[in-house]
Parts: sequence; structure tokens; C-alpha cells
Amino acid sequence: MLGITGPLSIRCFIILTVFGLFTCIGNAGEGLLSLDFKLRSTSGEIIDPLKPKKTKENFNGFVFIFTLTDCPIANSYSPEISRISKEYREKGFDLYLIQTNPNLKIEDAKKHQKEYSLDIEVLLDPHHKLVSVCKAENVPEVIVLSPEKKILYKGRINDRNTAYGKRRRQPSRHDLRLALESIFNKTPVEISRTKVIGCYIPPLPKI
Repeated sequence: MLGITGPLSIRCFIILTVFGLFTCIGNAGEGLLSLDFKLRSTSGEIIDPLKPKKTKENFNGFVFIFTLTDCPIANSYSPEISRISKEYREKGFDLYLIQTNPNLKIEDAKKHQKEYSLDIEVLLDPHHKLVSVCKAENVPEVIVLSPEKKILYKGRINDRNTAYGKRRRQPSRHDLRLALESIFNKTPVEISRTKVIGCYIPPLPKI
């Protein structure tokens, strides 16, 4: 057992403990801590996306779709994102589109939402609160959490994009829909991880 003495040693122990907890976050099946993730929506509201809108009996999970306004691959999914949002919020899911550009202004996010007719609540994550804890790297990457905040699915919306610059006319597998249907029907998600073809999330500005 480590010998911990003095205020400095205690502070170091606390820092290492917290860091250890954070490094455990983000893998499929592991729990997310109940931290403060309040983000601003395009309507100007401050929202905690990890607090369910529905009652416990009617709530099936959280869906975060990470995006960028200038990513053509992510933008091409806009109609499907709206369809999924409309269908699955009626099935007890809270769905959010997360804008990940640290420099994005709320006016530009609202313009993008209107331009692509996005029927989903849009949140700005300029400090990468959700990006970091969900370990999102590309857009349009999706994270689906259980009501207990365990990652049940992490990956693509569907397999329409087969490689950079290559895509099918129609997807052959609707991964996100399949995952949400499994969760809705209280059955295990068959494939909980898939590869995302898209754009890299820009890093936070260096201080």
C-alpha cells in the first residue's frame, strides 16, 4: 500500500484518482459519471443532455450524433438524422445533434440547422465536454447511452459510405436503427461498434 503523507501527497492522490476515473469512461458497456455537461442549444437554452426529458418508465436512452457544419459526409446524412430523430424520440429516446467546432457561433449553428432542415435538437460543444467523455473522433459519429449512462452503441449511422470518396447508392445496413430497435425491444445490440467514415473533429485551441 502506498504511503501518503502531507497535503501535497494527498492532492496528488486525488488528482490521480480522478484521472483514473476519467480514463475508464467511454468504452462500450462502461458507465459514465454523473458530471455537469450543460451545453447551449441553438434556441439559446442551457441544457444538460445527460438528464432525461421523459419519465423513467418511458425513457430508453440518450443518442448523441456528433457533427460539423462544413463536413459534406455528415451533411449528407441530414435527412436520415431528421427521420431517425422523429421516429425514435417517440420511442423514448432523447436525441441531440452535437456541433463540435470549438469556434462555431450560435448564429452559424442555427443557420446550418435551418439550411439542412434538421428536425433534432442541436447543442454546441465548444469545450468538447461530450466529445472528450465519449471519445468521439470523427463525424458523423453516434454514441447511444442507456438510461444508466452506459455506452450501448458507438459508430456510424449506416454503411452508405464505404471509404473516403466512395459510397453506395443505398445503405445495406442501418446500424444506428438496428441498435435503437434492439434497445427499444430490450434485447442486446448485436454490433455495438462500427467504423465511422467522415471528417475529423478539430482539436481544441491551445491555450
